[in-house]
Amino acid sequence: MTFPLIHSNGTGRDTLISEYNDAHDAFEAFKAAFCATTHHGRDFYPMGQDAFTKASQERQDVFKHMESIQLYLDAMRLHLYES
Repeated sequence: MTFPLIHSNGTGRDTLISEYNDAHDAFEAFKAAFCATTHHGRDFYPMGQDAFTKASQERQDVFKHMESIQLYLDAMRLHLYES
């Protein structure tokens, strides 16, 4: 992962920390809201027997992307706090 270098001509460390903390908080709110969405077979069965399976796989793909975002934010924040 390529991290920003804190230096005199760049964005200040405190600014970056604040921005990444805000992004982290917003992402946590998004995860909670997304996880609370209804995902039930009754909403897919009229489209055929494979529709719910396909929708479930697509949802799992979203969770994998969310995990990648979480890892990125965590690594960036750790770097900034240790800089």
